[in-house]
Amino acid sequence: MARLAGFRLTIDFIYRKWNMKRLRFFPNVCLVGFAFLAVSLFIGCGGSDDGPKLVPVSGKVTLAGSPLPGVGISFRPDAAKGNKSVHEPSGTADAEGKFELVAAAKNGAEVGWYKVVIIPAAPAPKGGEMPQVGPPPFSVKYTDVTTTDLSIEVKAGAAPGAYDLTLTK
Repeated sequence: MARLAGFRLTIDFIYRKWNMKRLRFFPNVCLVGFAFLAVSLFIGCGGSDDGPKLVPVSGKVTLAGSPLPGVGISFRPDAAKGNKSVHEPSGTADAEGKFELVAAAKNGAEVGWYKVVIIPAAPAPKGGEMPQVGPPPFSVKYTDVTTTDLSIEVKAGAAPGAYDLTLTK
């Protein structure tokens, strides 16, 4: 009962402080404010695609003219050449050595310069054992971003074969 009395005193105070004319518009102001807030939230949470702009990147990785199946291909942004991307597009070569890059859960890569790192294929482990990985069939320099000499510029509308990779032993 005391709470109700306090509430009534508050309402009486507001009524005396403001004229009834001012108080009459209070619900309308609240309604307009709520509508503005709701519209702002819906616009802010809209379906716009804020992800990176990607271009398709696919190619073939070979070693001495033969396809190199199962290797991982990772394009690392080359900051020295102006690529400030936070995404590292990657893919895996199929049985024919063909690969397609994926970045930010979409096919492709952002335009710019990349250093290419090759991850050796690991054989499937048997019965829960650790896989025995030997030296890769290609030069070890391709496995580290600081030593790889593979550098590629991703461009929109690149010609077929522009992203093919030829490795040496």
